[in-house]
Amino acid sequence: RAGMVSALALDDCTLAAGGSDHCVRVWCLQTRALQLTLRGHSGAVRCLLLRAARHELFSGAWDKTVRQWDLRTGTCVREFARVHERCVMALAFASKHVLVSAGGEGRVAW
Repeated sequence: RAGMVSALALDDCTLAAGGSDHCVRVWCLQTRALQLTLRGHSGAVRCLLLRAARHELFSGAWDKTVRQWDLRTGTCVREFARVHERCVMALAFASKHVLVSAGGEGRVAW
C-alpha cells in the first residue's frame, strides 16, 4: 500500500481502501488478493461507499469529485464534478437510487 489510508469500505467479501496516493485499491477478503487499483482522482481519496452486490463503488476525494466505479471492469463509469466547492467528506445512500454527498464547505448534495 502506497501512501496514507484515509478511507475504508467493506462487506462480507470485499475490502476497498483509498488514500493520499489518489487511488482506491480493492481486495478479495477470502483470498486476501488485490483485485483492482482504481485510478482517476487528482486528490487524496477521503470517503468510499461500497455496493458490492451491484458491483459498484463510489469514491469522494479532495479533488471535489465523486466517482462511480464498476468493480467488474475497474473503470470509472460516472464522475460527479462541481458538486462541492471543497473536498468530498462523506457519502451515503438516501434510497436505492439517491446518492448523498457532504462537502468540506458544509453543504450536503443529492
